[in-house]
Amino acid sequence: MSSYYTVLQIQNNLSGDLTSPNSQITGGKLVGRLPDTIGKGVTSAEIRIDADNADNGSNGKLIYQYTSGGTKTLSFVFKCDNSGKNVAKVDSSDPTSLETSTSPYSSTDHPLR
Repeated sequence: MSSYYTVLQIQNNLSGDLTSPNSQITGGKLVGRLPDTIGKGVTSAEIRIDADNADNGSNGKLIYQYTSGGTKTLSFVFKCDNSGKNVAKVDSSDPTSLETSTSPYSSTDHPLR
């Protein structure tokens, strides 16, 4: 089994919080826990990713409710590959209001504790 963890940072530039995510997993299962609430400012989450083989991982999206109305979406792809081709990618539907970044940029930056 291959394992690693990544740190997700989300910068909420909106005037209020994002809450009550509706997860729509389109592949695999979500390993770890993405934040239930993204408060104004910076929210960090540590996500552990495990896989038995190169086909394991997860992808989908989380749709958050904005306290002032409407929704914002984070799409994600997490893959843990025994050959070391790991992926931790999170994209925002509105990068101006909701910026995302993941660390590590390579699978060896944060080996599993």
